[in-house]
Amino acid sequence: MLDSGLAGRTAIVTGGSRGIGRAIVELLAAEGADVTFFYRDNVAAADSVVAAADARGIRIASDKVDIRDAQACAAAVDRVAERCGRIDILVNNAGMIRDNQLAAFADEDVQMVLDTNVGGVFNVTRAVVPHMIVQRSG
Repeated sequence: MLDSGLAGRTAIVTGGSRGIGRAIVELLAAEGADVTFFYRDNVAAADSVVAAADARGIRIASDKVDIRDAQACAAAVDRVAERCGRIDILVNNAGMIRDNQLAAFADEDVQMVLDTNVGGVFNVTRAVVPHMIVQRSG
């Protein structure tokens, strides 16, 4: 088996409690990365990821973070950096869509999608980048 080079690396994955995000979290952790995933509100799904990892002897951490909130993102990223000592990998996976015809979209729905899919990426990346600059990698 090839060495992925992920052992000992610290990763943050947004939207890691379900679907593709969960698969990313599990793969990174299985390859030896110290993974923390952010989730918005589904505590049961987040707990399921952590419990499944624990059952396999893999450590995965979760943090409830609304990535639309820049201050919440900064605080969550700082907690990961403090706990793990560094941040090597960021996977901006969180995203959402409102199923509706374009003409029927409410302004609030459009804003929520943009705040999550664009603003969230910006908020988390902006919080992570200073850590990567200091460590000169990531």
